[in-house]
Amino acid sequence: MMAIGLISLAFAVKTFTRNQVWVNDFTLFTTDVKTSKNSAKVLNAAGGALQTEAPKEKDVNKKNQMLQQAVTYLNEAIKIHPTYKNAYLLLGNSYYFLNDFDKSIAAYKKSLALDPDFKDATNNLAVVYRDAGRNAGEKQNNIGLAETLLLQSYQLNPNDAETNRLLGIAYGISGRHSLAIPYFEKVTQLDPKNAAAYQNLSSAYKYLGDEANAAKYRNIAVSLDPNIGQAK
Repeated sequence: MMAIGLISLAFAVKTFTRNQVWVNDFTLFTTDVKTSKNSAKVLNAAGGALQTEAPKEKDVNKKNQMLQQAVTYLNEAIKIHPTYKNAYLLLGNSYYFLNDFDKSIAAYKKSLALDPDFKDATNNLAVVYRDAGRNAGEKQNNIGLAETLLLQSYQLNPNDAETNRLLGIAYGISGRHSLAIPYFEKVTQLDPKNAAAYQNLSSAYKYLGDEANAAKYRNIAVSLDPNIGQAK
């Protein structure tokens, strides 16, 4: 009876400690990865849990540390299981949150090379191309690179209003207003209540000397937002 009691006590303690680990997926996966270092599945799960929780972290340094740890786990998962498409997807997400767009793009492409019909990878790749294009234009002042990246995003998702808007702006800044118009028009179709979209379209027509269309779309913009003219 004493032996049975000791065994029961041991299992009770084990159950108690595991219950604490099972409090949520993040705690479970980041705990189990320390004892299952050779499991691609556990490494992938831990990396995924970290990249999911990291964007919620307000401390930038802690956030980046979590993402870097996610990258480490996911790369380990890929070493064990080189055809793990979901690990590449999560790796792309982690690099995206770290603003490392080149590595994010490379990871998503690896995932799609393994499964060309992987919709999550396609959708995420479109987003990272778009944001890399925005970064190239706004922070690097490289309109040519911005255009290239934005067109790649557009090919993957032509119905993203922000991609169309950014392409219109890129063409407008480079003085190619006739090329900007179709993209600004697409934004008004995708988001008919967006006053700024009509204002951008009006400006493009104005630069082309088409005062009639410039006035037409400016009036629509003002009808949607009477203060649009005061906006920068």
